[in-house]
Amino acid sequence: GAHRMGAYIFSCEVLSSQETDLGWRSALEYDLEVLIPRGGFSYLNETDYALGFGIPYGRWSFDYSFSPHRDFSPVHRMSVSSHF
Repeated sequence: GAHRMGAYIFSCEVLSSQETDLGWRSALEYDLEVLIPRGGFSYLNETDYALGFGIPYGRWSFDYSFSPHRDFSPVHRMSVSSHF
């Protein structure tokens, strides 16, 4: 679930599957109107984190995140989305 507290949005979810034990994910973002910094933690057998930001532009949104995975090279994710 997610909860908005003014310009902050906090989200948290509990995860479970046949392949993994019980885990969780949690994230926090802050809406500065022109930039939305984000950070999050997850635990699914080991702890991991991600940092990123979003840039809203009209009906478009440009997003970037970085996660230093332990088993792989660091992961950079970028996306462009449209709201209509």
